[in-house]
Amino acid sequence: MQKTKYILYTLMSLSIPIIVIKNPAFATTMDTNVNIRPSMTLSVSTDNVSLTLDPATKSFDTKDLTISIGTNNPTGYKLYLNADNTNLVNIADSTKTIETLPSSTPATGYDQSSFPVNYWGYRKTNGSTSSGNYFPYASELLVSSSSGPTNETTTTIGLASKIDYLKASGTYRLNFSLNAIPTITQYYMQDLSDPTLASSVCVTEHPTIVFDSRDEQAYTIRRINGTCWMIDNLRLGFNRSNPNITEINLTTNDSDVLSSKKLTLYDLVNYGQNNAECYGDAGYTNPCIHSYYEDTNGSGVGVWYNYAAASAGSIIGKNNDNTANESICPFGWSLPSKTKMVELLSEWSLFNYLVFHPGDYQNGTLIDGENIHWFSSEASTTSPLVNRIRLNYHKSDNILSTGVYGTRNVGQYVRCILK
Repeated sequence: MQKTKYILYTLMSLSIPIIVIKNPAFATTMDTNVNIRPSMTLSVSTDNVSLTLDPATKSFDTKDLTISIGTNNPTGYKLYLNADNTNLVNIADSTKTIETLPSSTPATGYDQSSFPVNYWGYRKTNGSTSSGNYFPYASELLVSSSSGPTNETTTTIGLASKIDYLKASGTYRLNFSLNAIPTITQYYMQDLSDPTLASSVCVTEHPTIVFDSRDEQAYTIRRINGTCWMIDNLRLGFNRSNPNITEINLTTNDSDVLSSKKLTLYDLVNYGQNNAECYGDAGYTNPCIHSYYEDTNGSGVGVWYNYAAASAGSIIGKNNDNTANESICPFGWSLPSKTKMVELLSEWSLFNYLVFHPGDYQNGTLIDGENIHWFSSEASTTSPLVNRIRLNYHKSDNILSTGVYGTRNVGQYVRCILK
């Protein structure tokens, strides 16, 4: 949010008005689902602040400009005052200026009695009246900030000057803008292994964007029935320039037991590079993925993993019913168990179950193109041992359910949960 304002200094017997155009407030709006949208309000106390200065007596004058701001942004805001020029410029003759206080200004600033002649400066305070000493203006001033939602916070900027006859009469102006910027804090998924941080970042009310430190891709997370879920599909290994084969580090976190583990990933399409790695029994041992990218109606990315890839190479071979205690998920995250999937079902609308491309990859072909499936960490309790429990979205009846038949050599989607 940015609005341009003007400070006008008028020197006619050196009277200096400062004119400020108020910012319009942004109103909170609500849709029919009572979804409160992000909102920020910004207001200025007056339309006109003027300083009256007498060059004969070198009189000092100061006036206050009060700025109020509020926001419901979960991570707060920063409010800056920006100007193109630190000097006040005579509007009739741009060669005539009043400079801001010199760079040699003491670290403690100037009080009224020590304020040097033919300069201007500012002071600020949280509250309705400015106090303290004056400082030089340096093109950008952090007016105020918050780390979370706040009702109106008031900051007062005191503007002051002292001049003598060396300054030409006239009107002097400083063009500046107030820039209110919502604060966006970048969290990595790996950081959320700290329970205290996780409880404040991963909440039901505010889906949060976090990043995977392994490849800097962004994901949305939220808490559903007490569990922190990814509500985007995992895309580790996506490589638009070379989708056929890639070697990836599973983690950048030194405390992760998988810190030195790498996977060579083959492409599920065409059964693998040599028509063998991802086909039949080999598909139960070789980590295989397929990445899909489409620019139609915006970008869409899909990454399918067979179970050898989803389990970070820990569950391989055709006869294996072990639980996947390792996964391709970020450090501190895992494949969901059947229990966690069942808990999800009562609030499955929060899961963001629609994806860019439904279906599974089997033997190089996208199959079951209307339904969507996600691997769990658990094997089926019934034969054959190649099956995994999975989470299913059925488009025909628009329902989310859990079931088996997630064959491990088939490419399916992965979503991780926080351990």
